[in-house]
Amino acid sequence: MKYGKSIENVMPAVEVRSKRIGVVPLSRYLQKSDHRRRLSIGMKWVIRFSRARSGKGMAENCQLS
Repeated sequence: MKYGKSIENVMPAVEVRSKRIGVVPLSRYLQKSDHRRRLSIGMKWVIRFSRARSGKGMAENCQLS
């Protein structure tokens, strides 16, 4: 993968889940262990935020020369 290091930097390390104790919802932080799930989330984040940027899109920036 050409942009492997950047995807590794973007991948989530923890996940926040809420647990209800009584009437108060509390946040629990869990470590993400499934590498494929973390990879797919990281790639989705990179694509989503690159599309949201103004200027050149991801296709123009990643053209092979």
